[in-house]
Amino acid sequence: MGTNTVIRASQALQNNIILQSEQLYTVIWILYVNVMNNISVDCDCDSHPADPEMLDVGIFASTDPVALDQACLDYVYNMKPEEGNDNRPLIERIESRNGRHTVEYAEKIGLGTRDYELVEID
Repeated sequence: MGTNTVIRASQALQNNIILQSEQLYTVIWILYVNVMNNISVDCDCDSHPADPEMLDVGIFASTDPVALDQACLDYVYNMKPEEGNDNRPLIERIESRNGRHTVEYAEKIGLGTRDYELVEID
C-alpha cells in the first residue's frame, strides 16, 4: 500500500467525520472555543503526550468553527520559532497528518468559511 493510498483513506475518514458533524451544526448554535495552552504535537486526549513545545498562546473563540481552526492554524504557521517556543514540530505533525485538509473540506461543504477577522481582547 503506497503513501497516496493512506492519505486518501485518511481524507475519506476526515470527510466522513465532518459530514456527520454538519448535521449538528445546522440545528444548534454553538460558540466554538480553542484553548491554545501548553501546545504539544499530541492530542490533549493522549494519556502520555509529548512535552509541550509551544508556550501558551491564549484562547480563540468564534461562532464559525472553520474560521476558528483556520485562525489557529495561521497563528501556528506564522509565528517565529524561538528557544522554548518552537512551532516547527507541530507544523511537521500537521503536515504529516494532512491536517489542513479538515479545514479546507469543512469550508467546501459549507460548515463555515476560512476567512476571518481577528479581534484581540486584552
